[in-house]
Amino acid sequence: MVKPQKLIDNLENKLDDIEKLVDEISLLCMDARQKIDKYNEDEHIEDFPELDEFKDEENIDEEDDK
Repeated sequence: MVKPQKLIDNLENKLDDIEKLVDEISLLCMDARQKIDKYNEDEHIEDFPELDEFKDEENIDEEDDK
């Protein structure tokens, strides 16, 4: 009976490790997304004003779907 319990404990520990890694990756992704958004807002939105035309078209498509 000791071996099955040891196996279960080992699996639970590994699952906890995986959960922690997933949480850490999620935080890194959110941080990266914020940095990308800040970079785009601060420095590069005005560099490509012709792209605003495409952004408006995306909004129109979304409104048509509603």
